[in-house]
Amino acid sequence: MRWVSKRGKIKSKTRILKIFLSILIIFFILLSFFGLIVKSNIFTIKSINIELRKTDCATGEQIQNSSNLLGQTIFFINPSKTESILRKKFICIKNIDIKRKFTDKINLSVFGREPSAILVLLKNSEATPTGELEDFSNKSKTESSSSAESSPSANFNFSINPTSDNFVVDDEGMIYSSNIENLNVPMIYINGININVGQKISGGVIENLLKIFEKMKIFGIVVKNAKMYSEELFLINAEPRIIFKMDKNIDIQIASLQLILNKAKIDNESIEFIDLRFDKPIIRIAPKKK
Repeated sequence: MRWVSKRGKIKSKTRILKIFLSILIIFFILLSFFGLIVKSNIFTIKSINIELRKTDCATGEQIQNSSNLLGQTIFFINPSKTESILRKKFICIKNIDIKRKFTDKINLSVFGREPSAILVLLKNSEATPTGELEDFSNKSKTESSSSAESSPSANFNFSINPTSDNFVVDDEGMIYSSNIENLNVPMIYINGININVGQKISGGVIENLLKIFEKMKIFGIVVKNAKMYSEELFLINAEPRIIFKMDKNIDIQIASLQLILNKAKIDNESIEFIDLRFDKPIIRIAPKKK
């Protein structure tokens, strides 16, 4: 019985060894086959189809050359790395969709950044209109009523030097262009910051500004332009003109604005100016036409 048991164990080990050797042989055959395919250039990328969508800073040829995909084996490309390289080189690119088309083709769909606003940098002489903000700050702190004369900033002047530097910003806060031709987006006049194309504005400033602009659309308010002082005071030139305090809760100020607009609609009143910096906003009602 012991001899039979020992013989069975030997057969079992032999069977396992044969299976292992078979798997090893198959592995080397597949590896050799794959190596032959790679060397045969069957899977070498020979053409790239590029689709550009609102990408003004680069041509298809520039993107193809910078991608370094031609000549690579289609299995070994790294889409994330390729996208990162192209986005760093061409800042107007927001996203890239890379698809393999066997056996030797690649499809690139390149999506450009969408403009959300134009930033106009003010010179020091333009940063504070003479007397307006000083009078505004002093008077508005003591007067929080619906009086037509309660806030001098209702007469705020948006005169700007046309030689100011302009930058286009998207919803991520990326400054991606200085070409503002044919752009139908709000213009934000701002001072106190140094920016250049390729920089990203962080800290939630752009996020709050874009949130305000989006709500203005919902409320039916057409924003012509706006002015921002440091990171606190934001003035919107529209009908009505509106002032936000950026270092306070923006959502609460937007909710207050909505209530004011709804009440004015019910009362059939036209509002000229709203100051949302205070718990009790300052409102200027337009005189009713006789």
